[in-house]
Amino acid sequence: MCLRHYEKIWIDAAAFFNKAAKEAEQRGDVNKAEHHCRSVTDYYKAATLVMPKSLLLNFAYADFLESRGGEEAGDAKAVYEKLIENAAGEDVTLVYIQYVSAANPPAQLKRCMWWLCVCWEGRGSRAVLRWRTLVKAACTAAQRVSNLAVLGNVRP
Repeated sequence: MCLRHYEKIWIDAAAFFNKAAKEAEQRGDVNKAEHHCRSVTDYYKAATLVMPKSLLLNFAYADFLESRGGEEAGDAKAVYEKLIENAAGEDVTLVYIQYVSAANPPAQLKRCMWWLCVCWEGRGSRAVLRWRTLVKAACTAAQRVSNLAVLGNVRP
């Protein structure tokens, strides 16, 4: 693929096969639908190998895995963890918020809130406003969890 460093090419190819899989599933052709879903997974895996730090590709891949459900939803967490590992020294706040949304257990929420506290501690009043926005976003993503008491009293 000569345009392999363009995210849009990978996204469009995966979307094409995803649409084909849904159409095959509606027709009742389960084998063809599975084949197309494997193609989508293969495209996203190849894309994340070429551009491992691309948020767009990794988020699209994780979203695809989450939409499939079952054990593939667990693979979505692995995509986020790999993205966090690859982002050495970069701001991965958005990745953690998406990770919390995918992971959902209260322990993951506590880890995310701890990370937000560490990253935004001592950055001045401007950072406090941004920090509060990020905490609000993380809590909004976590509303599906019934036990939010684990978050405790978190302050910047």
